[in-house]
Amino acid sequence: MLQISNISLNRGTIIGLFASSLRRWLPQHKIDLVVVECTEGGHAYGRATIVYAGKNVQVYFRHQAIVDGICQASAAAGTALEKSSLTFKFIAGNRFGNVTPSIAASASPAASGALNQGAENPSLVACIESISLMFDRTELLELLRAAVKRAGTEPIVADIWQAGNRAGQGHITTRTGSGAIGTISLPPNELNELLIKELTVRGYMVKADSLQYMGGGSGSSCITYLSVNLTAIPK
Repeated sequence: MLQISNISLNRGTIIGLFASSLRRWLPQHKIDLVVVECTEGGHAYGRATIVYAGKNVQVYFRHQAIVDGICQASAAAGTALEKSSLTFKFIAGNRFGNVTPSIAASASPAASGALNQGAENPSLVACIESISLMFDRTELLELLRAAVKRAGTEPIVADIWQAGNRAGQGHITTRTGSGAIGTISLPPNELNELLIKELTVRGYMVKADSLQYMGGGSGSSCITYLSVNLTAIPK
């Protein structure tokens, strides 16, 4: 009986197999986009866009997650791969820009009876490089107003300005009990603490030192969006 000695995977097959495993690992999440790439040295990495509460959460995966995902999905489809033989190849684009860089892979088939290789789901904590999401200016100010209100103050106007390198400071206009207008200034640490509390209530586990406020360019004090890293995929 003839036997296959080598199996080649193109970019579409690589992404399809990894996406299949992701949907098995994360059955409660909607996965919108999956990308797998590799370095010129053959180190694979990937990312997936997961939709949570209407927000796109970017999850970045390490090399081992790509290997585990491909082997698991391939075995489930009836073709077990020898995990240690799976190698990735970077395919360069061209300098004219009409051919984009791509990825390919090859592996040896696993020994007969090894269809269950990689059947157990890997630890997602070990597989994930980082998790991030962004809030545009409208979303960010809505977060701030909600956080201020949750803290017991009714805001009339809420704004965030730049306060140094990727830091922000909050400015709240409110009405006092006597009807007078008052202002509240939130330095960077207090602003971050307030927003993290609000994000936690909404199901996001935020890394405390990861908040980065991006501005509108040189000479502008306006904050246009907020980037945060999470410690876990929201559920």
